[in-house]
Parts: sequence; C-alpha cells; structure tokens
Amino acid sequence: MAAPLDPAELARARFAELVDGRSDDLPVDLCCAWLAAEERPGLKATTVIDDLDLLADGVRAGATVVESVARLNQHLFSALGFKGDHESYEDPQNSLIDHVLARRRGIPILLCIVYMEVARRIEVEVDPIGFPGHFLISPSGAKPRFFIDPFNGGRILNRDALFERLKKMGAPPHSERFLRSVSDRYILIRVCNNLKGAYLKRQDVLGGLRATERLLLLSEDLVEERRDRGLMLAHLGRTEEAAVDLRLYLDLRPNAPDRARIEEKLGEL
Repeated sequence: MAAPLDPAELARARFAELVDGRSDDLPVDLCCAWLAAEERPGLKATTVIDDLDLLADGVRAGATVVESVARLNQHLFSALGFKGDHESYEDPQNSLIDHVLARRRGIPILLCIVYMEVARRIEVEVDPIGFPGHFLISPSGAKPRFFIDPFNGGRILNRDALFERLKKMGAPPHSERFLRSVSDRYILIRVCNNLKGAYLKRQDVLGGLRATERLLLLSEDLVEERRDRGLMLAHLGRTEEAAVDLRLYLDLRPNAPDRARIEEKLGEL
C-alpha cells in the first residue's frame, strides 16, 4: 500500500487536479487556496474559502454597477482596510492568498483576486485586466467603461489614464489589447510568475522550483520554464532530472538565443 501524501504533496495534487485539462475556466479561489496550502503545510484550503465567504457576507450588490462598486469599495477598502503593501512588495507571502486575507495587504493581482471573489459571491461581475505590471479589474458591462485599482484603495481609472500609462511604457497609442479581460488560467500563471520571481530574488531556489513546477502544470507551452526548472534542479544537485529538462528545452527551442550556455551547462552535468 502506498504511503499517504504529506500535506504539501496533497496540496500540489489538488492544485494539479484543478488546473488539469484545456479549459481556461478555473476556480481561482480554490487554486490559490491549494497553492498557499502547499507553501504553508498545515493550512486548510477550506479556511481560505470560508474567509472569502465571510468577507462577502458583509456586503450586498447595489441596484446599478456603479452602486455595487461603491459598496464593494467602501466595504473592502474603507471598512476592512485592504490596501497595497508598499513596504514589503516583493515578499513572497504577498502572493499567498491566506497571508493577504490575514494582513489585508498584498500586491495588485492578489488584491484583485480578493475583490473578484467577493464580487462573484454577491453576483457582481467584474473582469480581470492583465495590465502590464499592475493588475486591474473592470466591472462587466459598465458604460462608460472604467477600471478599479485595489492596490490603491479602489481608485477608479478611465481608459485615457491607462493609455497614458501605456504611452510612458513605450506601448503604441491606444493599445486596446492591454485592457482586455484575461482568463483564469492566465491569472494563475501570473500569480505563479510573481511568486517565482519573489523567491528567486531571495535566493530561495526551492521556492522558485515549486512555483516553476506549478507553471508547468498550468501550461506545457511555457518552454522556458523547463529550462529554468532544469537550471534550478542542477543548482540543487539533481543532475539527471536537470539534464532531462535542459535537453528537452533545446529540442523544443533549437534556435534558442541561450543555446550555447545551456549546452555548456549540460556538458558540466
């Protein structure tokens, strides 16, 4: 009889089950809950869901989109004090939903997830907007269209303000694609990317490896993640596994700009 999975392995297995398949329609709250449960063994995913349910208990939808947004903003930002964590922005815990719920602080995408999940529970539809470098949300069907920035206390932004930001980033004028709604799978990929970056900035290779493995569960097309996993496995002394990933990366990217570097690493292995 196989030994039972430990809590971290169980959490990874549950996450893998939820994101398996081709559908981009995923339960973001549960996926984030199981992700946090793997990072913090002992945390129950149901605790996260219960906490989100409790947040939604304190607010009701309004008669109009604008009224619903006003009620959500007052509840989450004025009454409960959710806001962006400017002081420790790059802390990996800011990508873990239980930590964000407990501290009522976080990075843009996690605060947007909290907002979206509370809104969904009271049947207010909001769209996730994968704006470069700063995730936003937009109420579905609002006319004129407007955007909400939970990181800055629910600040309301219009299209012109966002186009101005894009212009400063060097994007072409009126780049509509940056204001489009994104899929649940994209949201989770971006969460895991943020977590990976936060861990690696702290030289936490094991944390970065866990995040990279989740990225590959979310999409096998993220070929560069195979390279990164191979390099992290090599750093951790898991040379045979590393070589498999690095060879596969070169097979899938025969013209990779870093081919010489990866071949050199394979030679070392």
